[in-house]
Amino acid sequence: MCMQGFGSGSGLFSVDEIAPGLVEPGSLYGFLAEHRLALFPEEGFADLFPSGRGRPSVAGSVMGVALLLQAMENLTDREAAGRLKFDLRWKAACGLAVDEPAPNFSVLCVWRRRIAESGDPDRVFGMVGAVVKACGALRGRRRRVADSTVVDDAVARQDTVTMLIWQVHRIRGLFGGLREWIDCLPGRAYYEGRSKPDIDWDDPLAREDLVTVLVNDAFRIVERAWVVVEEREAWLEAQEGLEPEEEAAAREAIERLKDHVGLLALLAGQDVELADGSTDQHPRWRIAKKVAPDRVISTVDTQSRHVRKSRASKKDGYKAHTLAEPDTGLIVEAGASMGAGPGSSDAQVGQHMLTSHLGDHDSKTPTSQPTITTTAQPGPETPQPDDPKRDDSEMVDSEMVDPEMVDPEMVDSEMVDSEPVDSEAIDSELVEPEPTEPELVDSGGSGLQFLADSAYDSYAMLACCDELGVEPVIKPRPLRTAVQDGVSIDDFDVGCDERGSPVACCPGGFTVALSEQGRADFTDHCHRCVIKDTCTKAANGRIITLGEAQQRRRAHRQAAKDPQFQATYRQHRPMAERAISWTIRPGRRTPYRGVKKTDAWIKLRAAASNVKRLLSMGLTLQGQHWELTNAPPLTA
Repeated sequence: MCMQGFGSGSGLFSVDEIAPGLVEPGSLYGFLAEHRLALFPEEGFADLFPSGRGRPSVAGSVMGVALLLQAMENLTDREAAGRLKFDLRWKAACGLAVDEPAPNFSVLCVWRRRIAESGDPDRVFGMVGAVVKACGALRGRRRRVADSTVVDDAVARQDTVTMLIWQVHRIRGLFGGLREWIDCLPGRAYYEGRSKPDIDWDDPLAREDLVTVLVNDAFRIVERAWVVVEEREAWLEAQEGLEPEEEAAAREAIERLKDHVGLLALLAGQDVELADGSTDQHPRWRIAKKVAPDRVISTVDTQSRHVRKSRASKKDGYKAHTLAEPDTGLIVEAGASMGAGPGSSDAQVGQHMLTSHLGDHDSKTPTSQPTITTTAQPGPETPQPDDPKRDDSEMVDSEMVDPEMVDPEMVDSEMVDSEPVDSEAIDSELVEPEPTEPELVDSGGSGLQFLADSAYDSYAMLACCDELGVEPVIKPRPLRTAVQDGVSIDDFDVGCDERGSPVACCPGGFTVALSEQGRADFTDHCHRCVIKDTCTKAANGRIITLGEAQQRRRAHRQAAKDPQFQATYRQHRPMAERAISWTIRPGRRTPYRGVKKTDAWIKLRAAASNVKRLLSMGLTLQGQHWELTNAPPLTA
């Protein structure tokens, strides 16, 4: 048990007394030394110590500055503790006397855990955000820019064989009731020491034999483990008079077994397919020549994913996201998501950031910021009706692919969104690779403007902007046509006939009715159309869908042709790259496992970036008020 501690001041042995002038007043360390308590007030950490008993903790203001500097300089806990012990700049910033012993490195772990488990896990970012609000740095600035980048994970990628062996070894060690049973399986020699199987890896048949043994063992373990789970749950229900702590521990053990067994089942199925000669009684398996959507790549960090920045740049890890103000470079929202999978696309995270920035302030304290962490758990691969790997021969037209029906691996910046779409939407907003040069943006609306690249161009993102009253200044994705330089979906007109019924007219001059879903079938006219060869390659003719989603995105593409839109985009969008670079620059590899801890790490980085930006704008404390002496001018 621990009670809240308060700083006692450094007294005669302060850094200023021992070495006057060593820490410049205008530097980052000098600013923190002078305004540490104003930036991180002790009452902001009071809820972390509900008990008034026990040994006093390290002062909250000291740990707030230490966590900020650690994130800023990309240090490990031991390195940060060393700086607190030997670096006079750190001692001055944290308010420690020269002869005062530094906290042990484990104190940093304790504080991060306490903050993460509290009701305000983003309090350091929120406290810096309160200063941003108090000094008026964002007053009158009506633009926000969003961007994302890849953050490398802290673990090594594991192949399928290694993951199966390690996961069975873990289950064997954690659950004694299964150990003897696992030791009787055909692959028992691999599980005891987690050794690399000694086979001829150049022999396809030998590899197939090994994968067959491991996958069949995994399925047997899963089947047996669920029997054990049912037995333990039945036993627990039959018990009477158990202490609450004992019952909680038993239920926790059962849930832990379920988690590990579920992961084993996922690993056994995500990368394999039935091999030649397989039967129902004796199934044989081989590694499939594909990458499973939302693929788990490590048993050590089950939330790390494959991420593609482009077809040539393939990484493993997470995605860092920021929402910044372009004139000042201040980050108003930040966080991390999984690199692939549900809820991880830029457009989906962009909606969360924009909504939390504009809509959640009334229900939160000034120092609180909503998290955008995506915690989707890995699940087995299931076929979807809009699977991008479906046979193209089932399509009416070669261009009839929706932009959101793409490889789930391709979810990073400049890639397409992974949201599911209406299966009726079978025409063309198929995306080409994003051009390298930014081209588009802004149309001079009266409200807030949201600037982002084409990775954020989805109907859901546009609808979110419309609902919030925000003007979307998002670079549209380019359309692909069935024939090079041919007719695109934007060349079709939509209107009403004499009776007021919705109709669509093709560039060839033929008009057909629109269904309730926005579907227009031109197959009866294409065979006699003079421009068919420039419109479609489908033998039967062309079918398009112009529903609400397609028409909204079509209107956005038209708005993006406005010169003012393009000028604003070119002027303000590059700051998104700079802001996220300031956040990631100290080190691109996360030191933590799991999206929750990586999210907290990104927010600390963003807080450190904001402090440096505020200092560059001349942040000072006049009495009880924060002021800026060198703020950039407002832009029209």
